[in-house]
Amino acid sequence: MCICQIKNAYENIVHACERKLKELYPLGTPEIVENRYQAELKMLKNSGQLDDFEIFRLLSEEGKKTSQYISLRGRTSGSYLIYLLGHNQINPLRAHYYCKNCGHMEVIDTHLFGIDLPQTVCPNCKEEMIGDGYHLAVESVWGVDGKKGIEFDYNISSDFFPFAKRVLQRTYPNNQVVSYGIMVSGERSKKFNPESLEMKQSGYVILPQNRTMEDYPELVAYLEDGELCITGLSNVMEQYNLKRIMLYPHRCVEYLMQLQRKSGIYADEIEIDKLRELKYYDLLNTKVMDYEENEMFKYEIPKSFFDMVNYSAMPHNSTFAVGYPCDNWYHETKEKILDSPDFQRFPCYTREDFFDYFIEYGLERKDAFYFSELIRKGKSTRTPELDQLSVPEQLKNVAKMYRYLFPRAHCIEHVLMYARLAYYMKWDSRVYSSVVNKKKALS
Repeated sequence: MCICQIKNAYENIVHACERKLKELYPLGTPEIVENRYQAELKMLKNSGQLDDFEIFRLLSEEGKKTSQYISLRGRTSGSYLIYLLGHNQINPLRAHYYCKNCGHMEVIDTHLFGIDLPQTVCPNCKEEMIGDGYHLAVESVWGVDGKKGIEFDYNISSDFFPFAKRVLQRTYPNNQVVSYGIMVSGERSKKFNPESLEMKQSGYVILPQNRTMEDYPELVAYLEDGELCITGLSNVMEQYNLKRIMLYPHRCVEYLMQLQRKSGIYADEIEIDKLRELKYYDLLNTKVMDYEENEMFKYEIPKSFFDMVNYSAMPHNSTFAVGYPCDNWYHETKEKILDSPDFQRFPCYTREDFFDYFIEYGLERKDAFYFSELIRKGKSTRTPELDQLSVPEQLKNVAKMYRYLFPRAHCIEHVLMYARLAYYMKWDSRVYSSVVNKKKALS
């Protein structure tokens, strides 16, 4: 017994995307945009994940109505469809300028992001243009054939749970929607303490029609407040034909929602043009970044958002050169990886960096994706084909340093969250401190 598919999901998605395209490009959709959009639509139609995109659209609309900030984890936000369907998502196109006055678009050949580009005037109408784009290839989300599974894991505020539940109940009127829980540590500490483990709500589960929680006694657990929930890994959900919607309360989103209420400034209104002047020390001063990210920012001093995303990614990667985690992570990594001549020549921080370099050296896109995936999974040292590639040996050596690589899109989402917090902090540091320091004292 399976979950019924959402009626008219594809039509709803197309309608929402085309409405957004007209809003973004009132003078006509540029060719580069149309090509990316059509390519992803084709992949979506054949992916078997229409429901996931439709649920994202519905949750995003609910988030916008209720002024709730929602972001995605992992690589999913690298999709141009997600950019069109959401209300605070990142533009995955290559760095570019766009003129809203005459419709001129200019793609820039750079490794930087659009947010890093200086403001300039349109060569046609002399109106001001603003840069955008984060250089996330379609393959990084969909793979080469569109059959790579896409995970929809959300960062939310805990206030959004009841709104999300109502959306799911309206979407699946003939199914029960029950809480989903996972066991997590209640302490932010490097040392594991089993006594701190708690069953936290982390989303919802859609049960098959005419089924209740009583039909799954082996999956039932209790949340910290005593509410019944379903728990289990993704393979267990698939085994029982249960549909899981992952919603993670994230401390930075909680801060954003608190600051929104205290300031009257909606978090979603803090758009790219209001963030581009922020520097690395502004993000450091938010005091919300992880310890390892702080170390990277303090010692490497990022000069752009592109650098900040890279330095945010590095502590989350795992390597052969350095055991992870360790107490002196930054200093060990700097000596063995960051300062190595190979890495200096080919600074690869994310899986997309390898893909981009492989394309630059003439590999076909499917081959570039294939080898970047091997590197991401830590298989570079066990893949003789990599040694036979016609790319510089230094690039191959960097590839062999990694056991796992973080996706660029995930780190962009986090850096922009930090940047929005920095915006509030610069608006009123006292209000900011009253929110963040109070929350820290309670955690």
